[in-house]
Amino acid sequence: MQTGNLLSLSELIVERVHPLEEGVAALTEVVESMLDLDPLAILSRTVEASKGMDPLVRRAVVLILRSRPPIASVKRLCRELQIGRSTLHDHWSESSGHPPSGVAVVLRQVALYRAGEMMVAGHSVEEAACRVGWSRRRLVANARSLLGSEAADLALELPRHFERVEDFARRLGPGTGDSDESGLPPDTSVLAVPGW
Repeated sequence: MQTGNLLSLSELIVERVHPLEEGVAALTEVVESMLDLDPLAILSRTVEASKGMDPLVRRAVVLILRSRPPIASVKRLCRELQIGRSTLHDHWSESSGHPPSGVAVVLRQVALYRAGEMMVAGHSVEEAACRVGWSRRRLVANARSLLGSEAADLALELPRHFERVEDFARRLGPGTGDSDESGLPPDTSVLAVPGW
């Protein structure tokens, strides 16, 4: 097929399938959304395929990983799951061996990861904080407490941060006895940040 024909086909995809103001310049974004190369979405599919996890915890983790913008509080997570906080905490503690506060930590880790993605895309610390539903101050405090780094370095910390989220999900899932039927390789960290 000739290059001209490929470009015409690309334009058609952008205009008809996913119309965007940016036109052909947005083709990369369109293809990525069609392929769903988001590392947290890939990880959520691995968790979803795990048979060895408490079903309620599995639903919670999948929801946390897929939510955009990230879920900001345990209260909202419970509302989305239509369960009480104590029920979530009981299942979480029993399944993960972590204290109930671990739910809030995972919510914060995912929000920090999403903020880092925003910064990789060129957004400022303030814009990234706003897009994940936090204030700049909260983003800075969470980056320091969870990662031991400055908020401005979140983009640089993205691969290491993804490994933490992935490690937590792995401890909840496939390693608990039953096999992982997701079809993904056991280690998906190579997919953490495409192009790095």
